[in-house]
Amino acid sequence: FITSHEEYALEAIRFSALDYLLKPLYKPDFEETVSRILTKHSTIQGDWSSELLNNISNINVQQKKIGLHSVNETNYVALSKIISCEADGNYSTFKLHCGKAITACVSIINFEKMLSNYGFARVHKSYLINLHHIDSFRKSEMLLRMTDNSIIPVSRRRKSDLLELINKIHL
Repeated sequence: FITSHEEYALEAIRFSALDYLLKPLYKPDFEETVSRILTKHSTIQGDWSSELLNNISNINVQQKKIGLHSVNETNYVALSKIISCEADGNYSTFKLHCGKAITACVSIINFEKMLSNYGFARVHKSYLINLHHIDSFRKSEMLLRMTDNSIIPVSRRRKSDLLELINKIHL
């Protein structure tokens, strides 16, 4: 790990980090770390990189936040607070559990890529939803009712993927 925050060292160790370098970096420290990693890589039992990735991916989603950049500000929002995201050209409007809406200057496809591993799914060309905020799915009408009582359409071609994801989330 390379950071300017020394208070996260213990957390880095919990995530199987091989070293923890503080900014500003000093070339001898960096070279020593790289050398040690290359030397030890062949002697480390198991695949430490997959262990590290597994540990990072298991961080509680409640703690994860995303920066939503608008024209004048950036709002940092916990993923668990996001109910849905609606496309509006090159903009995306996020609906939050508190009733607030935030419009970000980024297209929905970029958010789909960022959030797909965190319980979010694209259910329609214009909608990305948080699977944890689904209240019900009216299959015959292809409509989702979310925890804020909003109604989100589901495209026919995304129905089977959605049902599979819902089953995984709620098991």
